[in-house]
Amino acid sequence: MTPASYHAIDPWALWDVAAGDLDVFRTLAWIYLQQAPLLAQRIRESRAHYAAAEIYSASHTLKGMAGLLGATELCSVLEQLELAAKANLPLPAAADRVDDLCARVLSEVETCSEQFDGIRPREAP
Repeated sequence: MTPASYHAIDPWALWDVAAGDLDVFRTLAWIYLQQAPLLAQRIRESRAHYAAAEIYSASHTLKGMAGLLGATELCSVLEQLELAAKANLPLPAAADRVDDLCARVLSEVETCSEQFDGIRPREAP
């Protein structure tokens, strides 16, 4: 995948966070790959019995991690959950998209952690 073919994440956002260090980039990607499924599961389980504090905490944490990856769509949905849970309001319909968005982000993070090299493609003349 070229950086332009990513849709759920922006590898260059993580590259900037990693200050151009490929080892740091891959370590941050690995941490996301390990932690994001656990956080998504916490959100899913907490939604089942509306544990607002748990939804808020997991959404906030996952949103911060996804933000480092430039996963703007996932961040937007997680922010909606976070704000609703914080105010103890019903969750928005977008909550149903968390699992799908997380799966898309995970897939792209896995690919970029293996293939991304930090070399920006040349622009066409």
